Amino acid sequence: MVSYASTIRALAEVRISSAKLKTLAEHVYAGCDENAGLNPRMGVEYYEQVSARMGPSTSNFFRLFMVPGMFHCDGGVGVSAFDAMTPLVRWVEKRVVPERIIGLRIVEGKTIRTRPLCPYPQVARYTGTGSIIDDAAHFVCRQP
Repeated sequence: MVSYASTIRALAEVRISSAKLKTLAEHVYAGCDENAGLNPRMGVEYYEQVSARMGPSTSNFFRLFMVPGMFHCDGGVGVSAFDAMTPLVRWVEKRVVPERIIGLRIVEGKTIRTRPLCPYPQVARYTGTGSIIDDAAHFVCRQP
């Protein structure tokens, strides 16, 4: 496994070059409902270490999006389908900062739930109107 210490120099280069790094939990992404030996806290702790070292501007070049209820890479009771690439490309090419990514739960080819994936440390909060479970339009990203 790559350690924090071995990556901090590379992250400093990312910050200096104005490149962007978006992480969907651990590595490219991982679920928050891990039972395969990978703890989702690993991604959170790494992000917090980087943020402590790089300062408040960290979210200008590095964002962490957690995927609640998803097993490692797929499955689980939460959403597990989402497009992470389009928001990353828009961030790099058009400077549109990803404030949320819409996740989908697909069962038998049909989308049965959508939910926003929020940049850490924000979490999805129900607005109080509409579907309390199934529609991302009724959730906003907020600090816990």
